[in-house]
Amino acid sequence: MRYWPLVLLALACLATTAAAATTQTLTRDGSLVQGSAGSFPPPRSIELVNDGSFENGECDAGSSWACTTNAPGCSSWILDPMPIWGYPAYDGLLCAWLGGFCGTPNSNSFCQDVYIPYGSQELDWCWMGYVNDACGTAYLTIDGVVEWSHTMLMSEDTYGTWNYASAYGWSVWVNYYQFTTISLCFEWVACPDGESNDNMLVDYVMLSVVIDDPCPAADAAFSTVKARY
Repeated sequence: MRYWPLVLLALACLATTAAAATTQTLTRDGSLVQGSAGSFPPPRSIELVNDGSFENGECDAGSSWACTTNAPGCSSWILDPMPIWGYPAYDGLLCAWLGGFCGTPNSNSFCQDVYIPYGSQELDWCWMGYVNDACGTAYLTIDGVVEWSHTMLMSEDTYGTWNYASAYGWSVWVNYYQFTTISLCFEWVACPDGESNDNMLVDYVMLSVVIDDPCPAADAAFSTVKARY
C-alpha cells in the first residue's frame, strides 16, 4: 500500500500529458493555436539573446552588438528601417541591416558575446531580404567558426515580409554550447563584382530553451526597396 501514492502520481502525470496533447500549444510568436494529438517534443520557451531585438541603440550608441562595415561614412547599420525600406522592424523600432549600398556594396557584421544557458537547443532569428543580384552571402559564426552560410537566391526576395530563419532551414543548433559564452556574429559579404548588391534585415535573435518536464516518464510513454541612399 505504501506504493499507492506513487501510482497515483504516475497516473496524474499521464493524464496531464494526454490533455496537453489535445488542447493548446504555444506558437513561436506567443499566440495560441489548437494542438494536435499524438507525440510531441518537450515543451520549449523562446528567449531573446541579450539585445536580441537590437533595441539598446544604434552602433556605437548603446548597442550590445559590435558593428563593422566597409562603408563607414554611412549612418548606423542598426537603425529604424522605415525611412529607407518602408517597413518597420519585426519587433520594436530598430533592427540590423546586413548588406546595403553606400558608395560601395557593404560587407558588414554584428557581433557580441552571448551566454548559452542550460536547455538551449536552437538559435533562430527573423529576416527580410531584398535580392536583386543573388550574389550576396550571409554568415553566422560562433567563436570564429562558420556555423551557417548562404548565398541569396532570387526566390528569397521577401521584401515587405519578415520570416523565421528556421522556416528556411537556416537556424543553428547550439545545445553543445550550453553553460558557455560564445562569440556570435552575423556577417555579410557583398557581391564580388563590386557593383551588384543584395540586402538583409535581421531582428529578434532568439534561443529555444527546453522547459524542465515534471513528468518525464509520462512523456516517454507518449512517445524590398533597393538599398541605395
